[in-house]
Amino acid sequence: MEELSEMPEIETQVVTLETEVKGFADGLPYWAKYLAEKILKGNIITDAELNTSYSYLLEELTLIPATAKPEIAINYNGGNSGD
Repeated sequence: MEELSEMPEIETQVVTLETEVKGFADGLPYWAKYLAEKILKGNIITDAELNTSYSYLLEELTLIPATAKPEIAINYNGGNSGD
């Protein structure tokens, strides 16, 4: 019985749709993460955003020089998910 009391507590993390979406989006390459952020905020992707994302892809492939990129924070908006 003493062995049971010495075992460390195991933290259980609740997996929700939001945590799964964030985990998936955080694992995307920067150019895709850029678009995912826009989509998950409920925005419609514009041609300008597609062009920006394409430029990030070209940078990742080292076809054009790298530029400074803003930090991306993935926030899931469940209200935009519909039924």
